[in-house]
Amino acid sequence: RAAQGRRSFPHCPIPDEPAGPECATVPLPPLPLSVALPADHALASRTSVAIPTLKSERFIEGPTSPPTASERAVNRLFARHGIQRQIAQRVDDLQLSLSLVASGMGAMIGYFAANARNRTDVVIVPLDDPHASLTRAFAWRTSPGLPVLDELLGFLGERAAA
Repeated sequence: RAAQGRRSFPHCPIPDEPAGPECATVPLPPLPLSVALPADHALASRTSVAIPTLKSERFIEGPTSPPTASERAVNRLFARHGIQRQIAQRVDDLQLSLSLVASGMGAMIGYFAANARNRTDVVIVPLDDPHASLTRAFAWRTSPGLPVLDELLGFLGERAAA
């Protein structure tokens, strides 16, 4: 988005490839990945789940055209274990995705905030893998002479150093 010249400060996965000299990023702490499973799933009572344990699962994923950086990161994580994920359904709504997980249509890999963890029909289990996290950053298109940008960058630099 930043390379397209939008004047926003999106929170986004760190790109797979450098964005180019016209873009800048400030890395943020990584987000741990977990798997969302139906509450009655055989793996739901575990404290963590290893990636190879999910080999036969089908997954709920967001719409792709092209795949998101998050989906590519998850696919690379599974590929490290020789697994190509099977996608059961693509949905562009978190609550609908979680409802499909609850119905048993598939599992879901991601970072799940509190609103997803409050459901009783879905269990969120951390992935047991040292690479199971999403890197992320604030990204923007560099442009000279934007005082608000300088102020924001100073603030972000202070927060990143803390």
